[in-house]
Amino acid sequence: MNKLSKGFIGAALLSISSATLAVPMLGGISFSSLPGNGFTFDSVTNQFDFDPGLNSSVNNTSGDFANYFANGDLAQFYDFTYAPFSGPQTIWDATATVGSNNGTALSFILNNASVDYETSSLVVISGSGTLTDGVESVLGSWNITANQAGGAFSWSSSTAVPEPGTLALLGLGLAGLGAARRRQKS
Repeated sequence: MNKLSKGFIGAALLSISSATLAVPMLGGISFSSLPGNGFTFDSVTNQFDFDPGLNSSVNNTSGDFANYFANGDLAQFYDFTYAPFSGPQTIWDATATVGSNNGTALSFILNNASVDYETSSLVVISGSGTLTDGVESVLGSWNITANQAGGAFSWSSSTAVPEPGTLALLGLGLAGLGAARRRQKS
């Protein structure tokens, strides 16, 4: 293999591995229902029912989420059955309003759900999911607390550090460049 093709292969490996690091967002976001918006859950059928349209607002952001959303930004939550959960299923959509991310549409897709606590008027559910802009995705955890009596819910989700696979890709790219460089010198 000639030097030029080795260089291209090494550069390709490095660019692929660094592209996988561009996606992860660290931090968290929480939403709550909008006043006067219809929201119910049924502890018998294990279903959440949200009014259609923009039905919640951002009430807190941290980390990279603050580069996408401000308090008071609106989101749409979708109906879902939480037990047994059949997914993956999109649970919310929102459009960023902050800085260079303004206009970026994000969705959170539930991968799994488990009931942590439930009565006829209160339910706490958690699980994992995928935050996506339609092109890139990152895994995260989530929980929802709903109060039937007040007709209110709160949602929080957070994303974590890049997965070990992502870091392994970066390592492979760097190792490939190093090996190509050593062969080039000899």
